[in-house]
Amino acid sequence: LDQTVEVLNRLRELIALHADQRAPGLGLEAPLWQEFMTHCWSIPDEEETVEIQHLILHETDKAHNDLKSMFPRQKSDISDAYYEVLQEARGAISGVQAALPICRNNDVCVVDKLTMMLWRLVQSSAGTELLNHGSDWPYFRMMQQYLPAHTQWTTPWQCPTTLLSGLEARPFWPPEALPETSAAGRLAAALRRHATEIARELREGVMSKEGRALIKDPAWSGLSRGHWVAFSIYRAEGFFGRNSAVRQLDPLRCRFTPRTCQILREAGAPPGMFNQLPSLQGAQEVVDFLRADPGT
Repeated sequence: LDQTVEVLNRLRELIALHADQRAPGLGLEAPLWQEFMTHCWSIPDEEETVEIQHLILHETDKAHNDLKSMFPRQKSDISDAYYEVLQEARGAISGVQAALPICRNNDVCVVDKLTMMLWRLVQSSAGTELLNHGSDWPYFRMMQQYLPAHTQWTTPWQCPTTLLSGLEARPFWPPEALPETSAAGRLAAALRRHATEIARELREGVMSKEGRALIKDPAWSGLSRGHWVAFSIYRAEGFFGRNSAVRQLDPLRCRFTPRTCQILREAGAPPGMFNQLPSLQGAQEVVDFLRADPGT
């Protein structure tokens, strides 16, 4: 316990040293991360250590929030080098959390923390270099053995929360290449066919005085840079009912976009709602009118 607190206090000291956007010792090259990772990995998977592990999760969450608070509202207010170092540090924290026995032996936790780690590391040159090593990256190879059956990732560059092996991989799927039963094909065809009607409801419904009152701003607080606002017609409950949500198109917002909601129902979209399928994302299955800043 003393060693854990000592490492976390050192982390806080480094976080505090972020004047003039240099963030010394926070990047992946910092010895702190190797030491902390080794410490967390070597904690015995025993009942006696559960309290200590929860303490580490709690304290690293606080450290992550400290890092998150360093991001300004505008990307122009932060240097690219400083942004990369902060993302490396956030990724390293998620990697440390994933290495804890109570996380790596929990299907939901290990997938969630590893996904966030890889997503953050890809936003820095040092992190990208690690990902390019693929399964030769010792940390990734070490963690692969703890991935559940539905996420048997073979490369850190592709880490969906549900991996369906055997599917053909293409960078782009033209509608005519999709099977007749494809929900994506039905939705794409419906959106293309009714784009003018949907755009009209955006102007006259979503952007009306009453509709604007239902816009969520910001739509997501997890962005490191940029800004989103959203008018949400549908939100899933996520893994294990993480969100308190009813699986239906939002009846209040559908009053402002009745034709759009009708188009979705006729297309059987979203398919997870119409077919009562389990969530494929922790908390991100949505149908939105979304506006995002350039460079988000």
